[in-house]
Formats: sequence, structure tokens, C-alpha cells
Amino acid sequence: MEIQIDHLYTSRQLDSLFNELLTADFAEAYAPHRDVWCLQTREELLQGRKVGIGAWTIPDKYSGKRGDLAGACILRRSDSLLGAELELEVIHVQPQYRNPHYYPEPLQGNRTKPQQAIGSSLLKKAEELCQKYGYRRIVSQVPTRFSALVFFLLRQQFVVHEYDADRNQYHLAKSLEPIYNSDPYDVRMIVEWLCDKWLIEVSEWSKPDHAVGLHTIGEYTDWKVGVDILICQHSADLRRKLKDATCPIRLVVFRSEEDEIPDRILKEQNIHFIQPTTLMRETRNGDLDLNLQDYAAGVLVPIREELFERLKQSERQVFLDGGEYGQILMRRVQEGSRRRAFIVFSNSDVSNTEILGIGKILSVHAGTPEELWNRFGTLSTFEQKAAFDQYSNIKTKMTAIVFEQLEVNSEAVDFSRRLATGGWCYLSDEEFYRQVLAHGAYPQTLRLVKG
Repeated sequence: MEIQIDHLYTSRQLDSLFNELLTADFAEAYAPHRDVWCLQTREELLQGRKVGIGAWTIPDKYSGKRGDLAGACILRRSDSLLGAELELEVIHVQPQYRNPHYYPEPLQGNRTKPQQAIGSSLLKKAEELCQKYGYRRIVSQVPTRFSALVFFLLRQQFVVHEYDADRNQYHLAKSLEPIYNSDPYDVRMIVEWLCDKWLIEVSEWSKPDHAVGLHTIGEYTDWKVGVDILICQHSADLRRKLKDATCPIRLVVFRSEEDEIPDRILKEQNIHFIQPTTLMRETRNGDLDLNLQDYAAGVLVPIREELFERLKQSERQVFLDGGEYGQILMRRVQEGSRRRAFIVFSNSDVSNTEILGIGKILSVHAGTPEELWNRFGTLSTFEQKAAFDQYSNIKTKMTAIVFEQLEVNSEAVDFSRRLATGGWCYLSDEEFYRQVLAHGAYPQTLRLVKG
């Protein structure tokens, strides 16, 4: 048996949350105000003011059918003097799925099913959302009578930063390091994120592989030092590009590990080298690949099957996603008719995430949820603004992918491994044509047929 973590979107899922999961020990603990809280929270989840995440059991990983809703957490945005925070309002796991080392003996309940660390998995997902959407802390307010929950959060590196004697509750918080969670293959986005972390302001990109920035020294002196940022394939490439570098500091980012840097260049103290391994440590993102952007043929995105069925094969449409895509797809679109860019839809509702369909990308746009809805909302799978608000509630940036010539998949292809660590990923030329288009040529293929 496996566990699948996903958002709680539909009325049926919320029925399972409130009528099945949040009953028994949960209802008893929150009496006498539980019913009022449930009615209010259900409405807030439907309207997008809060976010629900569920953990389902999957008895048969090959069929992908979900079983019980074994656990869930509810999140909401809150504002404090330290800025916007993500608040963990509720995290609850059915007693039979709880792991004993997190809970005192009386609360272990009738634990007869295999351990799955569901609470830890839910909290990890909440922390990933916190980091992905730019929040620096995840907080929680826990009444003192819920000692098991306090112990659980303390084991997960939360700290008690306040005790409210009037309400008899602890305020716990966990600070999270910034992690690069945008496009892992777009060199420009990665470099600009890294420079921002190091207090270097990128003023312009004079070339695709050469940027100029300003590093501010001192809090009050306001000294600014120029920085040349060079993207290099290898040391020979570096030697050519140093001729155009005129700033006092040179920051060199290698696309691949470089072992043979000339001694003459190494002795220059104003040159700083960033190898891919260093880049991964600084961004805390092990998926970075500064070379794949030159070979990406398509983007693989998860979508719920009922939303995919709303797409119309013969029309121009838009896929709205919470991920921050770079300009890799657009560069491919602009390079000419021979280099197509594709969007590949994969079913997010099963463990073996098979392909649902594929379309040809026309353009890619980034912006706030409100901006993108105003431009593309009527072309998306969201039939109403309320449904979109529910999806975009805690997001600060989104991407709109405009596509056409949608084809429905006729043969299952498993991409679960590719999507295991994130919400989307790119497919290389070789992987795209081998796995998606099989032996044919777009749009007449063996795997993809219209109708």
C-alpha cells in the first residue's frame, strides 16, 4: 500500500474530510465549537481562502485507485510583523495510521495498518508550498491540551516562540531557508535568483550569457561595485568571454563541471568560479541542469483528468500553472517552425501518471494570478473565477501556456518517476520523441490520435 499526497479540491473530497476524517477523536477534541468551525472552514476552502492537502491510501498502485483519506492538513496565509507567513491550522492523521514514536502510548489507538509517516509527509508538502511561494516561516497555534501534536511539531524542528496564557496555547514556528523552486533549467532565472541572494542587483543582460550587476557594500555607505556575470561552457569559452568583461569583479558560472582552469586565470583574485555542484548547494535544488535548456522539446505537466476533459481539441486554449517557468519554451517557439515546443498533459490523479494528451505551444506568459486570469481565464479549464481563486489562493506568481492542436493519448506511458519530485518537468528531444511520439511524426503518431 502506498500514500498519495494531493490537494483537496472538490466537494466530494471535502465531504470525506469533514464527514469521515475529522470525526471521532478530532470532533471530541474540538467540541463544542467543532460544527461551527467545520461549516466556516469548508466555505473558506471552497472559496480559496484556505488550502487543504490530503493523504490517500492507494491499495493497488497499478490501478491508481484511491482508498481512504488517511490524513489531511489545512493551511492559510497569515500576516505578522515579520511579513507574510503560512499557517498550519490543522494537521490530523487517523489513529490507525499514526507512527508510535510520534505519539504517547494512549494516543496510538488501534494501529493495525502499516506505518506510512503520513503526518511527516503532509508537513513536508506544506513546507514545500511555503518555500515555493516565497514564505519564510510556517507557523502553528496549538492548544496546550493537544500535547501529542506539540510533540510531533517539535520533532519536526518547530520551536515554541510564544505561550498565550489567556488562550492556553503555544505558538510554534519553523523558519525555512530560501530554496530555488522556479525553472530548474533556465540559466537566467537561476543566476538572477542567486545574485539576489548574494545582494547583487542584475542591471542588464548584454548577451544571453553575459550579465552586468552591482554589488552594494555597507548598510549606510552605499558603495556599489560592478560585477560581470559570465555563463561559460568550459575554460576555453571563459578565456574568450573575459575579453568583454570590464567590471572589477567577475562571477563565472560553469554549465558543466570544469577541472582544467588555466593557472593564469586562477591567480586573478577578482574572478570567482561557480561550478554546478556549488550552484546546487547554494540554491538547495539538486535538479538544476544548465545544459538541458538547449535540448528541451516539451514540458510535462500534471492535470486532473476531469479538468483535462474540459479542453477542446480544435481550439486555442491556455494551461494555467502555479510553477514559475522560464523562457526555455518561448526560445524554442521563436527559433523557427522546425523546432516545435509541446505541452504534455499527465494524469495527476493516479500513481502511474500516464499521458492524457499533447498540444503545440504558441506562447508562454508569467505574472500574478490576477493578471493571468484577466488575460487568459476564459481560455482555461477553470469554468469560473471562484474555481481559479481556489487553485491560486496562496500563490504569488503563475505561468500561462497558450497551446493548440490538442491530441488525446491512445496508449499509456508512465511518467511517474519524472514527476515524483515536482509539479512539472521538461522533456528532452530524445525523451519526447521516443516516449511520446513513438515512431511517428507529429501530429500523425502511433500513440496520439484525434477523437
